[in-house]
Amino acid sequence: MKTVRFETSDAIFQFTYEAVVEVLHNRASEDEATELIKSLTAQSQDVIEIPQEKKSFLYLILVLLASNKGSVLCKTCGREYQASELESFPIGAGENPLKVKLRYRESLLKRILGRQKRVPLFGGKGYGCPEGHELIGLVTWRT
Repeated sequence: MKTVRFETSDAIFQFTYEAVVEVLHNRASEDEATELIKSLTAQSQDVIEIPQEKKSFLYLILVLLASNKGSVLCKTCGREYQASELESFPIGAGENPLKVKLRYRESLLKRILGRQKRVPLFGGKGYGCPEGHELIGLVTWRT
């Protein structure tokens, strides 16, 4: 069975070839996804290493982990975990920009005399091992 691997300084992510291609087909309209599908299908090894220069693969890893596919070797504790065992955590203002809850307190004078400035925000998602070590964390949106 073919395996796709991606290594970072904190972890080694492994997914089945079929799971990666399935997610890539759902994103086939993107040029880089199409290029990666061609690259993966051209390789005949049992373990396909994704180069670390392919930073966009990190976003694909988030999608795969969210659907409980694959496994991760935590380099800190030296154990391998299934995707279902990992703990997700929000980054910044959270995973979805439409669910951000901000509470503004303004004085009456500020409301009368000036407009409220918009605060730039960012958010994303990350995963950690059950021991609490961060494995991956990405900012997925900015305002």
